Amino acid sequence: MANSSKWSKRLLALFCSMVLSVIVAEIAARHYFYPIRFYNNFTYIPTIYDPLLGYLPEPDWHGLMQNLDYSVNVSIGSDGLRATSNVLKNENNSESAIFFGDSFIFGDGLNDEQTIPSQVSLALSGEGKNIKCLNAGVLGWSPAQALLYYQRLSQKNKFDKVIYGICLENDIADNSAFLSGRFQLSKDTIVWLNKNASPPTNAEDISIVKKLLRSSRLYVVFASYLRRFAPMLRSKIEKSGAVNNTFKEQQNNVSKFFRTSQDSETEKSWEKLQDVLKIWKQETELEKRELILVPFSSAWMIDDNLFSKLTAQWPEGKYDRTYVLNRVKEIAEKENIRVIDPSSMIRKEHFYIFDGHLKPDGAKIAARFIADNL
Repeated sequence: MANSSKWSKRLLALFCSMVLSVIVAEIAARHYFYPIRFYNNFTYIPTIYDPLLGYLPEPDWHGLMQNLDYSVNVSIGSDGLRATSNVLKNENNSESAIFFGDSFIFGDGLNDEQTIPSQVSLALSGEGKNIKCLNAGVLGWSPAQALLYYQRLSQKNKFDKVIYGICLENDIADNSAFLSGRFQLSKDTIVWLNKNASPPTNAEDISIVKKLLRSSRLYVVFASYLRRFAPMLRSKIEKSGAVNNTFKEQQNNVSKFFRTSQDSETEKSWEKLQDVLKIWKQETELEKRELILVPFSSAWMIDDNLFSKLTAQWPEGKYDRTYVLNRVKEIAEKENIRVIDPSSMIRKEHFYIFDGHLKPDGAKIAARFIADNL
């Protein structure tokens, strides 16, 4: 009996030490590891399948968008657009501005009233300007998807100003990947080749993997750095659609566009971006609308310390953090597209959340700058 009690105490002590070890490891993972970003095919808010665009936010959805570091309220209207704060004295006599883009415009990590379009609307109303701002940003989209979405929305909506928020870290590569094999660019239009986007993978049977990826930084580190050594785990995670890319893979992909010497593949991606912007400019001119380009950069490109850490892990090569911004501006100038660049106003790490997107105060400052220059 005494021996049994002794073993029970040992087992309890072992269990408690294991639990404590996991807690300590989780705290260490949250403190020391860059929080690698995982997505469920960008469905950490519900999306609907779209054969042309790939996916769209689910209309009439209201809920929380959350991960390890934030929990924010998201409202999607019946039109599929994210809700914005529009304070209008007379909506019938108002102008309208619609914002296209990816996570920076949609407002990753921001409540509805904190997004760039909402903050621009509030800033303009404070100046007595009657301009209604709409948020057509969609998480993870490329410039080509934004253009195609504009073409769809412009057929039944009135817009005076069209603002495209381009993310300098990934939009050029995303654009090239989206266009590859499904669309053909000509001088004046995008031709759909009738190759539908693949429907999302049904992965309800492994939802536990998704839950772990969302709730535990320790599991995220394990899944990212060790999944390459565990074929079964890798297969399950990739099947779930929960992994976008490991941080290192993202670094290597992004780094190509910040090299001072560009390879032929990267140059083709730049050409595709220029073609998309050229088409967009031509269409807005015909419709008597103004197209405005707003470049956004994550904290990794803005902050000196973070940039040095990032490039230290990139493959050998000379990198210039201003290269992408300057080249985007050159393309815009060539196509006669106005650029509003808020980067000088938010050139500090504390304006950004862990993954490089804007905090509420960073979004407010950027929006104030955009509003002042509209």
